[in-house]
Amino acid sequence: MYDFISIGALIGMARYICPIAVFLKPMSYFSLIRIKCDKEKCISCGKCKRICPMNVDVTDNSRKRENGTECILCMECVKNCPKNAL
Repeated sequence: MYDFISIGALIGMARYICPIAVFLKPMSYFSLIRIKCDKEKCISCGKCKRICPMNVDVTDNSRKRENGTECILCMECVKNCPKNAL
C-alpha cells in the first residue's frame, strides 16, 4: 500500500497536516532530552545536517536552532558523526 509513498512524503504529512503536532511542538521546545553538539570535537563537516530527515541544525545548541522543534530523536546524526561530537 505504501510502496508509492516515500519517507519524505510521510514526514512532510506529519509535519504540516497532523493535528498532534500542534501540541508536540511546544513540548519539544522545552524538552529536557536534546541532542547537543560538543563544539570542541565538531569539525563542521555538515554530515549531521545532511543526514537528518527533519533538517535540524544539531550543531547549534541554542533553543532557537533551525527546525529545533522538528527533531524526532532518530539519532541518525549521532550515528553518522565522524568525531562523536553529538
